[in-house]
Amino acid sequence: MKYELSQQGYVEFLNSLTYTQQAVHTAQPPNSAAGTGALLSTLGTATAQRNGIDIQTPGTPSTIPAVYACNFDADGIYGEANDGMTIACNHISWYSMAAYLDWSGLRPMTELELEKACRGTLPPVPNEYAWGTNTIAGSAYTLSNPGAANEGIATNYSTTLGNAITPATGGGTIGGPIRGGIFAANVSSSGRVTAGASYYGIMELTSNLWETVVTIGNTQGRAFTGRHGSGAILGSGNANGVNWPDSSTGIGVGVHGGYFSSTPYTVCDRCYSTRAQDYRSADLGTRGVRTAP
Repeated sequence: MKYELSQQGYVEFLNSLTYTQQAVHTAQPPNSAAGTGALLSTLGTATAQRNGIDIQTPGTPSTIPAVYACNFDADGIYGEANDGMTIACNHISWYSMAAYLDWSGLRPMTELELEKACRGTLPPVPNEYAWGTNTIAGSAYTLSNPGAANEGIATNYSTTLGNAITPATGGGTIGGPIRGGIFAANVSSSGRVTAGASYYGIMELTSNLWETVVTIGNTQGRAFTGRHGSGAILGSGNANGVNWPDSSTGIGVGVHGGYFSSTPYTVCDRCYSTRAQDYRSADLGTRGVRTAP
């Protein structure tokens, strides 16, 4: 996937599931009141850490699934142009990431594939980020058209340094992930560095949300054989990917790249490469891959 999984992408996944399956891939029961933030473990502001996925129509336990939709502006009108459909989806655990990837016929990427995706065929650069240099923007961004498909950087977009959302550029003020590909579209003349893009044009591999990857740091990760998802999940909601890291414990996966409120991590930094992802968090995102052809 060129971009991290979007909130609308996760909505479409949820709306294809049974009530029982939905219940294990959301933080709040599918029969919760309309307007409930579906992925937030603590009820409160509907757009905490910029996640606007709501229960639009409550379900009926064990029979009728809920209907989910994006409501980033929290006005109770779903699917509007500024409702955050293209913002990267956070608040999902490895359990739900694995199910999404299985359902979509994709698979998780390995940490070695991530490094290759960043660097391509070029030689390593000391302390490089995904865009191939060790320089990164450091002035606070402000957003234009927040939540819209054309959400952009209104101020402090760098025309010389690599752009990424970090504590310095917006992790504290913007407060969550931004839309996929935001830097590439900011100016028509942006190149790989200013777009924050990998060698192959893949977006946001440094910061925004952690990249969840299969680790080579333990036996569970090394057992991964690269099998794709089947296009369906079990009735329980569990992924059935063969030789994938355990979906209930998260052992066998780790994270790379950093997120909106963390230090941006370099391409080869493996300090969290074996951190099991058995919880739902504002800093976790996902993207899938598929082996050609």
